[in-house]
Amino acid sequence: SHVVGFEVAQSDTFTRVAERSLRDRGYAVEIVNGGFRGYSTGQALLFLEEEGLRYQPDVVLYVFGANDPQDNLTIHRPFRRYGKGYFDLDEHGELVVRGTPVPDFPHASNLTVGEDGRVLDLPLPLRTRALLWARDLTVTNSSVATALANIVLVLPSFWEGLRGVAAYQGGEPVMDRESRLFRVTAALIERMERQAAAAGAEFRIVGAEGPWGSALAGVTAVRALDVLPRFQASVPKGSYGDLLVPFDSHLNEAGHRLYGEALAASLAEAGLAGRAPRGS
Repeated sequence: SHVVGFEVAQSDTFTRVAERSLRDRGYAVEIVNGGFRGYSTGQALLFLEEEGLRYQPDVVLYVFGANDPQDNLTIHRPFRRYGKGYFDLDEHGELVVRGTPVPDFPHASNLTVGEDGRVLDLPLPLRTRALLWARDLTVTNSSVATALANIVLVLPSFWEGLRGVAAYQGGEPVMDRESRLFRVTAALIERMERQAAAAGAEFRIVGAEGPWGSALAGVTAVRALDVLPRFQASVPKGSYGDLLVPFDSHLNEAGHRLYGEALAASLAEAGLAGRAPRGS
């Protein structure tokens, strides 16, 4: 969702900013934005195989999100219209697709794959269930209710109570190299790299810093493109909140601009933007 950038104009997404920045420096580049809201690593892999490689890319970037591992084993989120199948590992450690064709799930289902491979329907706290019902029955179906909700959310006490309900996930996953969650995620990223390499493209993972990034680097040959440190260095101290959409964790126009510039610089430095301009 950070990549698709629905919160800003298409021309202001960080991919367009990076493209313009590189072209202004003399690089002949075209960046295709393959972002989708709510995609997991598995869905990103399928997009790459079924659509992305048709563009004959020279470079494939996978932007790793903190919610990606959990979403790889999530089948249905509460109060979402659709569920999905999922990748798993067979007895030989090979990726297989399970849960297809996808059935119609009850609206309040909170389905995920457990460590033993069984599908679990995790219970929702009553308060969360009530907030989600209120969201679905009023806020998302009425412009007046949406306006009132935005007014109420200005109050910190209400904001903290409702924060995250629109994208309920049930908590961030703990990184454990032996877990099914980690092994599936690592296998998916490795398959992305293999598919890109088979098509003659360089593959890099972006944004996998911290425990997950370190662990993935330790078990895969996938190389990282270090955009985040450059982006963080460009953000004035204490002003990161000014780069986010109100009541959201996604970047606003200013945030996309800084991230796009950081991406352009990282691509050029890594030699992934094509031939360097003459005189540079």
